[in-house]
Amino acid sequence: MGTTKDQAELEAYKEAVRVMLGFRTREEMEDVFSRPIAQAATNRLQDALNSVREKGQADEYALALAVETEILERMNESGEDLQNLFNDPKHHNLPADDLAQKIVALWDDQAS
Repeated sequence: MGTTKDQAELEAYKEAVRVMLGFRTREEMEDVFSRPIAQAATNRLQDALNSVREKGQADEYALALAVETEILERMNESGEDLQNLFNDPKHHNLPADDLAQKIVALWDDQAS
C-alpha cells in the first residue's frame, strides 16, 4: 500500500479525471471504467482528446468518442459496419434489435 501522500495524490488525480470527463459522481466514473470496453478505450483517449479539441468540443466528449471508436472497431472485426449508424448525421434509424443487443453486450462485456 502507498503512503497517505500517495493516496491523497491518487484521489486528486481521480477527481481531476472525473471533472475533465464530465462525470457527476465518482461512482458514475468508477462504473464506466469498470467495464472492459471503457478500459480498452483509454488507449484511444489521447487521439480522442485531440479530435474533440480540434472540433472545439469540450474534453468531456473524448471518452465517448474513444468508446465509440472501440465499439466500431470491434463490431467491424465481427463483420458489422456501423459507420453510418454512428457517424452519418442523416442516418436517423435505430439499429436492428440484434445489432443493438451486440452493442449492449459489448458494454456489458457479454460479447463472445
